[in-house]
Amino acid sequence: MEELIAHAKAGGNVHQKALDQKDFITDMTSRLSPEDSAAFYTVYAEEMNAKSAEVESQTARIGGNAEPQGANEENVGKILVGFIFIVLFLYLLFKLIK
Repeated sequence: MEELIAHAKAGGNVHQKALDQKDFITDMTSRLSPEDSAAFYTVYAEEMNAKSAEVESQTARIGGNAEPQGANEENVGKILVGFIFIVLFLYLLFKLIK
């Protein structure tokens, strides 16, 4: 997983890198006995699940930090729209009075 992250940061094609890693693992496990291959894939799956959970946790933390900024921008937009409606209402009101 770290290799994929480093590859992505370097601007590489992450999908191709993942396929290359999968090919490497398939080639490596083809030389193992069926029992050893099954044991390897069990450990490999556990490690990938743990790393995926870590990445999801980091993503959620980053998303949680970005949310207040988005909420603040949304509030500013609401205030501007409200101000525009008030100005238009007053403009129309004064036009009707004259």
